[in-house]
Amino acid sequence: MAVDSWRIPTLVQELAAAGAHEPPSRYVRREGELPAGAAVVDMPEPIPVIDLCRLQSAAAGAMEAVKLRSALQSWGVFAVINHGIETSLMDDVMKASGEFFSQTLEEKQKCSNIVGNKQHFQVEGYGNDQVKTHDQVLDWSDRLHLRVRPEDERNLATWPKHPESFRNVLHDYAVKSEIIKETILQAMAKLMELDEAYFLNQFSDRSPVTVRINHYLPCPRPDLVLGFKPHSDDGVLATLLVDNDLVALQVLRDGIWYNVPTKPHTILINIGDFMEVMSNGIFESPVHRVVANTEKERISLAMFYGLDPEKEIEPASDLLHGVKQPAQYKTVKTKDYMAGFYEHFARGTRGSLMRAIPVHSPDARCDNLRRRCCTGDRGAASLSSSGHSETTMADCHQWNIVKIPPIVQELTAGVHEPPSQYMVCEQDRPTVTGSDMPEPIPIVDLSTGELAKLRSALEDWGLSLPGYWTWNGAKLARRGD
Repeated sequence: MAVDSWRIPTLVQELAAAGAHEPPSRYVRREGELPAGAAVVDMPEPIPVIDLCRLQSAAAGAMEAVKLRSALQSWGVFAVINHGIETSLMDDVMKASGEFFSQTLEEKQKCSNIVGNKQHFQVEGYGNDQVKTHDQVLDWSDRLHLRVRPEDERNLATWPKHPESFRNVLHDYAVKSEIIKETILQAMAKLMELDEAYFLNQFSDRSPVTVRINHYLPCPRPDLVLGFKPHSDDGVLATLLVDNDLVALQVLRDGIWYNVPTKPHTILINIGDFMEVMSNGIFESPVHRVVANTEKERISLAMFYGLDPEKEIEPASDLLHGVKQPAQYKTVKTKDYMAGFYEHFARGTRGSLMRAIPVHSPDARCDNLRRRCCTGDRGAASLSSSGHSETTMADCHQWNIVKIPPIVQELTAGVHEPPSQYMVCEQDRPTVTGSDMPEPIPIVDLSTGELAKLRSALEDWGLSLPGYWTWNGAKLARRGD
């Protein structure tokens, strides 16, 4: 029996080549999801750039680590330089990717992700996302999704034979990218005062490394579609390589979409959901999306570092300190998390990242900070479809997403308005006008025993301004304000 035709959408490359003036309705975003439906601005400062050579050096490593910490806590995405991958290899892998997408549809469909006489969808291969429902909104892009590691699990039927260089250059690029992963994860462990190898030790020889090569086509109405729906990445870490400087990637922060500048030979890094859990929320997996354009096509290559399917994901025990700093996430097996991830990814929604502190708990430090990916928020979307009950991840609760705020000193550099999370309610805001105290603040010299003045000061103002306090000649500790 043939699969329902609506489950196999037309490839976007065909739609673009047909010269349609309007995208088909199944690609048009709903009112609240349109690219122009939320504020979009350029990043207020250049994207953070981390020099991996400096990060590993004894002399400059500490300063570069401070930059890394700031990048992780402010944006969750940053660029790396001096990473050890030759520009020639980056050019080769992007050229091979472009040559694959420029082939005939018949040739590319030899690597299709629709298999079994068009009866079954698989993640690996060429095509679109899995279509789950009639009303699912599709992305304006085509993709080639491949498993790179473990090598004995590569599905070579989905690996292009043409161009002939494709398999070798992708393999070489994946090998060189391991150095980036190792350097970043070691530095992140140090930032959290964990053993340097803590995050690297979470991987095994069965941990998957996958690559997704995205082909974004021009669209006659980019205001109606998205090249890639809002999402955060699964896995521990992701790297991104692009073929041109067309601004298309956007990252969400404080309800605003920020354009992320990209250019060839620049490798972008963002952390994934697994790292958010292992760091106990210190670093958060950023929500991001890709917008379409009318001018030219764009290719990007994303590489994802996952964990063994049987591995349990949980906060690092050294980051937990009883009731003062409890676990913010529940322990879950990788395979259980990924089952829910793919289910929601296709629909543009996300699960709750196994939050361990329910909304009504007094320990939940941020009220109603839930995010749903259809609006850039990642909240407690249901996980009940296809046999994956909500208890798999969230135990039928809704969980808070706790954000670690940036250092205020970082915010003061060229910021004209404080971020919304620092703004108090209108009734709590300080008045602009004020009056000086009618007399100087009382100063009491405790060594002289001026008890009358001390009593007066306490009764009138409740505070005093000593220098070093002394009592019978003995110094007392000064208290901070």
